[in-house]
Amino acid sequence: MGRSEVGEVISSLQNTFVKQASALKQKKYRDREGVFIAEGVRIIEDIASVGGAIRVCFYDAEAVTPRMEELLDSLSDNVRVLAVTSAVYRKITTTEEPQGILAVVEQKKWTLDDIKEGLVHLAVLDRVQDPGNIGTIIRTAEAAGWDGILVLSGSADIYAPKVVRSTMGTMLHLPVVRGLSEEDLLSFVEERDIRLYATSVVESKTYDACDFTQSAAVVFGNEGAGVSDTLLARADERMHIPLFGRVESLNVAAAAAVICFEGARQRQSSC
Repeated sequence: MGRSEVGEVISSLQNTFVKQASALKQKKYRDREGVFIAEGVRIIEDIASVGGAIRVCFYDAEAVTPRMEELLDSLSDNVRVLAVTSAVYRKITTTEEPQGILAVVEQKKWTLDDIKEGLVHLAVLDRVQDPGNIGTIIRTAEAAGWDGILVLSGSADIYAPKVVRSTMGTMLHLPVVRGLSEEDLLSFVEERDIRLYATSVVESKTYDACDFTQSAAVVFGNEGAGVSDTLLARADERMHIPLFGRVESLNVAAAAAVICFEGARQRQSSC
C-alpha cells in the first residue's frame, strides 16, 4: 500500500481514535487499557520484530519518509493504520520533536514465573522515580546480558513514554516484572536461592569483590533516599562503587551500568 494511495486523512481532534491515543499520555489510562505509546520508526520496527501486539498505528500524512512508508506497508495487513494531519499528530505525540509515526501497543504482563531457572542476574528497582533512569537501567541490563528487572511498588511507570523511548521496546522481550512488594522480592530470592545485594556506602564491600558467578539480584535505590531500610537489613551483602574524584555519588543509572557489566565480566570469565 503506497502512502500516495491513502484514503481519508483524519483532521478532527474529536475523532475517537485520536482522543483515546491522546489520553494514553496519562498513566491511569495506560493501566486501564493495558497499552502504551511507542513513537518513532526504529522503536516500532523493533516492537514488530519481537512480535509486540500493535493495536493501532498513526502517522503524519504530511511527513512520510521512505523508511516509514516501508514500515507502514509491513504493518497494514494486521494493524489498523490511520493517517492524520500534522495538527492532529501534534495532539497525540509525546515528544517535543514529533517523529511522524506512533503506535498503541499492548503491555506485556510479565510475572516472576517468567524469570528463567538456573543462574540469573537480576536488577531490582526500589522506588526509582526518574523515567530516564529506569529506561537506561532496563536497556543497560539487557546489553550486559542480565536476565530480568524486578520493579518494586513506588517506582515510576515502566510504560511512561520516556521509559519506552529509552528502552526501545526492551520490556517486551526482557522480563520486567513490576508492582512487586518488598516481601514479594524477599520470598522470591529465598525460594530461588538468589543472593540479594543492596547498593549502599555503609558497611559494604566494593562491587567487584562481590560474587556474580552465582545467581544475584542487586537492589538499586531511590535517587534521593537510596535502598529502603528493610532491604538493607535483609540483604545478604551490601556493595558500593569506589569514587576517586570530587563527586559524592553516581547517578543510579550510571551505577547500574558499572555493576551490570561487572556481573557480565565475571560470568564470561567463569565460562
